[in-house]
Formats: sequence, C-alpha cells, structure tokens
Amino acid sequence: MKPWYNSLGEMLTKQIDVFDGYHFTLAQVFFAFVVYVFARGINYVIKRIIFKQEKSKNIDVGKGFAIYKIFKYITYTIAFMIILEVMGVKVTILLAGSAALLVGLGLGIQQIFYDLFCNNLNILESIL
Repeated sequence: MKPWYNSLGEMLTKQIDVFDGYHFTLAQVFFAFVVYVFARGINYVIKRIIFKQEKSKNIDVGKGFAIYKIFKYITYTIAFMIILEVMGVKVTILLAGSAALLVGLGLGIQQIFYDLFCNNLNILESIL
C-alpha cells in the first residue's frame, strides 16, 4: 500500500485534457484558486483601510469608493494574468496588445481633457 502523500502527488499531477493539445493539472487549478482567494483577501483589506479612513473623515466617500474600485480592478487584473500564466496561456501577447490599446486610450483621453480645459477657459473668458 502506498502512502497517502504519494497518491495525493499523483492526483495533483494527473493531466486533464480540455481540448486538442491543451491540458492542465489539478495542481494548476488549485494554485489558480489560491491566487483568486489571495486577490479577494487583498481587496478586503484595502476596502477596510479605505472605509476606516472615510469614517475618520480623512477622505470623502466618493473619493474612497473610486480609489477602492481602482485598486480592485488592478488586483483582479494582476490575479487574472497570473492565473492565465499558470494555466499555460502565454500572456506576453496579451500584454503587448493591451499596451497598444492603452496608448490609444491615453491619446483619446488626452484629447477629451484638452477639450474640457479649453471649453472651461472659453467660458471663463466670456464671463470676464
């Protein structure tokens, strides 16, 4: 009879075929679950810190909510990238594509802020 840890090791390294040429192990699924739980824990801690600052009147409610949402999206994006890498998906191509997308988004946002600033200047100038 084999010890329990040998059968556990075999179970964790057993490959599960999903479709042609792609497979993963139970250890990868377990690690992905751990990464997700860790990301949720980080978000919970950040939420507690921000809401504690709101109660002590250091920041207002709207600003705290916006900061929390930004941290939440960043945390889950990083966790998603780690999970994809663990599952065997190459994220370098995704990162290159997202970099190009973010450059375009940045240029678009820059134009929007330029328009807003110029319109406010024109309104201010007409008042004076």
